[in-house]
Amino acid sequence: GKTLLSSNIAASFALANKKTIIVDCDLRIPRLHSVFNEKRTPGLTDYFTRKSSFEEIIKKSENPYLDFITGGTLPPDPAEVIGSPQMKIFLQKLRTDYDIVIVDSPPILAVADAEILSRIVDFSILVVTAETTEIESMQRSVELLKSPQGAFIGVILNNFDHKRSDKAYYKYSHYYYG
Repeated sequence: GKTLLSSNIAASFALANKKTIIVDCDLRIPRLHSVFNEKRTPGLTDYFTRKSSFEEIIKKSENPYLDFITGGTLPPDPAEVIGSPQMKIFLQKLRTDYDIVIVDSPPILAVADAEILSRIVDFSILVVTAETTEIESMQRSVELLKSPQGAFIGVILNNFDHKRSDKAYYKYSHYYYG
């Protein structure tokens, strides 16, 4: 749900006439291309390996304020790409060209990529799934995102079923207020 959620947040900014770009940085299981019904390549990794130019990897959506960059060719070591000095320069270029830059990352506990990204983006938001994400996993994820280098701003509770809200809400609210 995080890729679809990230895409919807990007679309919301675009609808507010903010020049927005979303970048697929889940280089192990990229999904952004499927949200936009586009090919995965050329994409981010193809730019880093000089197989494609910056202009070639920027893809336009139906909204004139929303662009996106797909993951590209699957790299042998995604963490190396994410943690490279090139990545910092790349993100800085996007910051100068766009009002809003949204980076879709892999799950933080699965691989180091998301933790590395959290240190080079302006802020991070954790997406958790109601009735699925364990509280301990959420707590550990928050700890990783609250590192001195990162700027963690909060959690989005996804797939929340309001019809079952009494039971589910207590589970998550107890973490914050208990």
